Amino acid sequence: MADWGIKISSSGKNINSTTPEDYIFNSKYGSVKTVKEGSGSLVVDGSSSATATIAHDQNFVPMVMIFAELNPSSGRWYFGLTNLPSTATDYITTISTATYVSNSNIYLTITNRTVAQKTVNYYYFVFGDTAEY
Repeated sequence: MADWGIKISSSGKNINSTTPEDYIFNSKYGSVKTVKEGSGSLVVDGSSSATATIAHDQNFVPMVMIFAELNPSSGRWYFGLTNLPSTATDYITTISTATYVSNSNIYLTITNRTVAQKTVNYYYFVFGDTAEY
């Protein structure tokens, strides 16, 4: 059988290597793919929390990455399951750790620790693998 496909080897590695770690990308090996991406806005009243429910169209719990823009044009912060660094707290001092993913939805909870209503823009990526080799 011919050895064909797309291969991108790491710097200093040979394209004929049989070691998966020697490649940046090799179409012979399965990898996760972006199956859905999107964005939205969540309005959060002062001193309260709000939750966005995002359907991800998968029948399993996928990997997700979420970014939040706490102030328009302020840049996107990675939305891990933790509080944001103190440098991101001009408008919202914490992002809730209650965010989770089910086999049908992403639940994104944002807590506003100020007294004024805030709008937070969010961006998400859903990753999956069809397991087709």
